[in-house]
Amino acid sequence: MVSGKGSVQEVKGFGIQFEESFLLPVTNREILIRMLHNLIMIYNRTNDTDKAEQLTEYSCILSSCRGSKEPA
Repeated sequence: MVSGKGSVQEVKGFGIQFEESFLLPVTNREILIRMLHNLIMIYNRTNDTDKAEQLTEYSCILSSCRGSKEPA
């Protein structure tokens, strides 16, 4: 487990301004959605649109989005 201080240092190391909201608990669903969005970005960058579209559909299912192909 990473401490609050360790988190601040790690975030700053990436050149990102730390926000207290980064330490709030998240659900398993939110973690999965975030992971899917990261994969979607990777697949879009590598022009693997089939995989990106498939994962976008999964993300919409988890996010309960309707009628949109954009990730939530």
